[in-house]
This record gives sequence, C-alpha cells and structure tokens, in this order.
Amino acid sequence: MWLIPVIEGVPAVLCYGFFVLLLVVVSIIDLRHRIIPDKALMVGVLVGAALLLWARPLPFTRSVVGGLAGFLMMLVIALAARGGMGGGDVKLAGVIGFFLGPVGCLLALFIGFVSGAVVALSLVVFRTKGFRDFIPYGPFLALGSVVALFWGNDILRWYFDSWLR
Repeated sequence: MWLIPVIEGVPAVLCYGFFVLLLVVVSIIDLRHRIIPDKALMVGVLVGAALLLWARPLPFTRSVVGGLAGFLMMLVIALAARGGMGGGDVKLAGVIGFFLGPVGCLLALFIGFVSGAVVALSLVVFRTKGFRDFIPYGPFLALGSVVALFWGNDILRWYFDSWLR
C-alpha cells in the first residue's frame, strides 16, 4: 500500500501538475512579497478538490484528514513561534496535506523544516542574514512537498527498511 499518492494516468498527472504549479506560484509570491495570498490557496483547494475527486489518487477522506492535519500541525508550531511564522504558511500546510494526505504532508513538512533550517543557519553563519531577519518559509514547504510527492514512498521505504533491520 502506498502512503503517498502515486502519479499514474492522465488525471493524476493533471492533478499533481496543478499542485506543483500552485507551489511554484506561491513560492515566487512569498519570495518577492513576503506573503502567501489566501486567494491562491483557495483556488488551490477548490480546483484541487475537483481534480482529486476526478483523478482519485487517494481516497478523498484521506485528503481531508491530511489537510486538517497539516493545518493543525503548523498552527501549533506558528503559535509556539509567536509571530515567527505567518498564517499563509499554516494555510499552505493545509493545502499540502490536502493533496498529499497525512503521511505525505508530515514528510513534506519535515523536509521543509530541515531544508529551511540548513539555509537559514547558512545565511546566519555567513552573515548574510541575522537571527531576527525574515526568511520566507513557503518555498521550503514547496520544496518538501515536491520531494515528498515524487520520492516520498521511496524515502519512507528506505527509512523503515533500514530502521527495522
């Protein structure tokens, strides 16, 4: 059983092509304007729901659970960060969970956190940015999502196979 949707067939390709395009648009806007627009995320959810119902790469209930899980996980983190993370990142995590399901969302968030931390620490070490400077997080969530989408099942298989030996 696949934990993360597998892209097979034209409907799934169109569905996840739209998802990747949404991630690219959101990343560019976040890098340029420091905001993830609600309108883009709403279009992502509405068009995504139609595409997910049509393509059926995963059960729709798993999409809903993934969306709620992603949103709630990031909400807890954002509240703990006390302003270090914006509401757009929280909503984007919900959209990611909607497309990838709960396991894919968890993996995408983990990869996003790790890649964001590596880049942020590198910028601080090389004195390009300070600890209090703004670093857009949306592109790292997008990176984690793309990695989880295309290689997530392989990553999970590798991790659990090596961990259980």
